[in-house]
Amino acid sequence: MIPKFKVYLNESVWGDLRKKSLGQEEREETNEYIDNLRIFDFHVYLINRYEVKYTNFGTCDIKYNAFNKYFSIPILYNKEDKNSNYYITYNDSKDVKFLYVSTELRKKFPQLIEKLKEEFNVKFHPNGMENEIWISPLDGSITSQSFCIKVIEFIMKNMDEDDLLLSHK
Repeated sequence: MIPKFKVYLNESVWGDLRKKSLGQEEREETNEYIDNLRIFDFHVYLINRYEVKYTNFGTCDIKYNAFNKYFSIPILYNKEDKNSNYYITYNDSKDVKFLYVSTELRKKFPQLIEKLKEEFNVKFHPNGMENEIWISPLDGSITSQSFCIKVIEFIMKNMDEDDLLLSHK
């Protein structure tokens, strides 16, 4: 059954925004809340939570590819090549066990890779592809929307402000 728009609005991020503008209480942002967001609502959540800096350099924005079912989230700024920034790719398929990031990070930000290894399971693509690093939970569980947020927040906390493409709104 397809819910009526009014019902959907009350249960979505848009509903939360409407309630907030009316001065009503917000939902607590728990991992369960974030993981249960519909994919469109998670996209809105990301856009409302983070702001992309340096948007005048290339096409740099939080994007969702509905055909391939993945998010592309700009995270780090490449000062040498402004059109080649570093992204986190989060696939919203329920069986995916990792996030992708470019192996260029290994060259540009080796200290970040070492810090990520302390907190997460970090592997280089097992098929020898040189352009991917896989990040997954240490416990081997499947990635989730809240895990994606956890990785973004970890990177933001452990990098210099000048290197970041994202900031909190």
